[in-house]
Amino acid sequence: MLALSNLNDFKGNAQSLLISEFQARNAFTIADNFQEYDDWIEIANISNQDVNLNGYYITDDMDRKSRFLLLSTGNELIVPPGGYLILWADDDNNQGYNHLNFNISGKPGLIALFSPSLQLIDSVNYVQQYMDISMGRIPESPYTWSYFLVPTPGGKNSTQPFRGVLGAPGFNIKSGFYNAPINLTISPSGLHDSVYYTLNNTTPTDQSWFYQRALAVEKSKVINAIDKKSGFISSNVTSQVYFLRPSFSLPVIAVLIDSLNLFGPKGIYTNYDKPWEKFCQINYIANETLTAKANAGIRIQGASSTFMPKKAFRLFFRSDYGDSKFVYPIFGVSNATSFDKLVLKPGYDDDITTETGTLLRDALALELWKKSGGLPQLSSWVILYLNNRYWGIYNLRESIDEYFIKEHTNLVDFDLVWFRNEGPESVYGSLVNWNMMYDLVRNTDLTTPENYQNLAEIIDMDALVNLMAFIQCTVYYSWGWGVSMFRENSVSARWSVSIWDADRAFNNPAWNGFQEAMDKTNDLYWANNIPKHLMASSAFKQKYANRLHELLQTVFKPENAIAVLDSLVNIVSPEIADELTRWAPDNDNWEYNVEKIREFLRRRPAVVYDLMKDYLPLVTGSEISITQPCYIRAFPNPFNDQTSISFCLKTKGKVDISVYDQDGRLIKNMFSGIVNTEEKTMIWDGDSNDGPQVPPGLYIIRITTPDELYHTKILRR
Repeated sequence: MLALSNLNDFKGNAQSLLISEFQARNAFTIADNFQEYDDWIEIANISNQDVNLNGYYITDDMDRKSRFLLLSTGNELIVPPGGYLILWADDDNNQGYNHLNFNISGKPGLIALFSPSLQLIDSVNYVQQYMDISMGRIPESPYTWSYFLVPTPGGKNSTQPFRGVLGAPGFNIKSGFYNAPINLTISPSGLHDSVYYTLNNTTPTDQSWFYQRALAVEKSKVINAIDKKSGFISSNVTSQVYFLRPSFSLPVIAVLIDSLNLFGPKGIYTNYDKPWEKFCQINYIANETLTAKANAGIRIQGASSTFMPKKAFRLFFRSDYGDSKFVYPIFGVSNATSFDKLVLKPGYDDDITTETGTLLRDALALELWKKSGGLPQLSSWVILYLNNRYWGIYNLRESIDEYFIKEHTNLVDFDLVWFRNEGPESVYGSLVNWNMMYDLVRNTDLTTPENYQNLAEIIDMDALVNLMAFIQCTVYYSWGWGVSMFRENSVSARWSVSIWDADRAFNNPAWNGFQEAMDKTNDLYWANNIPKHLMASSAFKQKYANRLHELLQTVFKPENAIAVLDSLVNIVSPEIADELTRWAPDNDNWEYNVEKIREFLRRRPAVVYDLMKDYLPLVTGSEISITQPCYIRAFPNPFNDQTSISFCLKTKGKVDISVYDQDGRLIKNMFSGIVNTEEKTMIWDGDSNDGPQVPPGLYIIRITTPDELYHTKILRR
């Protein structure tokens, strides 16, 4: 057994108190009164009378004996005879009398209890700690400390004690993609340890396969292994995944997890409406090889989207799991390199299983938001595997939380408020300053310039106007349950904004966002109270119009916005076939749906300009010139039976449209006549001027005007 304590003589009143058990990595064992899984220390009273800890000190540093003074005006710190008291080492003593101002380290450390006169009552010097395993005294031998696989916070240490925790076994080959079968060996951590393993995505036990010789891995497989030895707690499971198949054009995130924690009766996927979190291991594989890995907690992410078949995930990196952060430049070497949380976004309402799904809308909004000068999350595209099961294309994102704000703004003391359907939610800080601002917006006469200027002292109007203009350009109509606002807690600070969940954008080019903001004032659209009231200010409307003018001429100029969309298409399109096979094998609309976004980006600027004339009649400034780009497109391409040919010209005039083969021979005269500058679409079903269908091959669609010649290639299968 481990004799780690500097245990004092137990005789006398002062020695009636013991540090009897503690846990430095509490992931799932016990939650405090705030439903948080924090470090905890158990104090036992071995006397026959009450002992009040009021005035005692507790610390994790012998050079700071008075680090935390336990204070209570009631009975919150009384330990009854033969009883126990839990102290939460959560570094948040604002949560109650039994919450301390420090955490316990999971690495070797110390805990000490001192009397009001700073006399040492009890202490323990401890070694490495492990997730959901406690250390405590054996009741029969209080000098002896042991590990407990089943902790007993608030009760007698009556479960089986263990001498230590074993180290994890090692693998001779790392996770990755391999083009031939591999010969795998597993090495125990200790000389006398035994290794047990599974091949079915479950956690090994002593009833699993006993490792004796090298394993031949001949198909994609996850190998889970543990070390075991009598008298010791088995090691944490260590996992590797081997893909015997061609690699992808995108990096792979493999979530290695006991399959029952996903799909079993207590699994997060089968119980997607529960906020459950399960332990997993993350393998990040780029260029066919493992480049980073970490332990994590995983939850289902989202609200109304959780019922969809392809779900979102949130990954949590905490010291309880062994890795306090995920450390790797997954968003590029010039960006952040460590993360507390990451979100795997599947598309949500732009999911490939939906009628208009592309997976691209939310990512496109983020890229355009970045170009508009907004505060964006870092993002990248990945392929997700759940164990060795392909789960599709995901957009990997930073989470908008206090860590995100600290990383990207260097703020330390601030409030962060998230917009939800039913109202604002405090993510960090409080709602006190938010409520004051929101009340001012709703209850101030903003037709008076002085009142608007006073409000502009607490709201960053440039940032807010940028958001409102962005909403109009993208039809981000669901902004009222996706935007976050944040503000430093200082006298001169102002509220700023960031966006989240724009997967419903780019869908309706005719949307009247001005009218939406003016009319929707019920609880579901509570956020629209902000622009509705601000529109009473002529200064706000002028700023609003000016920003719209700038965005329509730059970021949202059709050719510029379409170039951003096409850059995302180029990244994702090589993997779309596998995505469709996995989630929507009967869906052949992806290219068509992408083209509908291009159509939106071409049409929306002119619509916004027309709406501005109605809602900002006196402050539009100079005329905004929206010129439709010339283009010709065919969809689908390649095609089998028929294809839709769409085109748009700069000016109204005569046009001839014809189909030629690759040798320049005329195949079909499709149209000759006058067209205007609106988009025109016609169908070619593969017939020729003579009537027969043309054979498979390459053809050229040519559009001729008096001044220009346009063409595009098309392939018939």
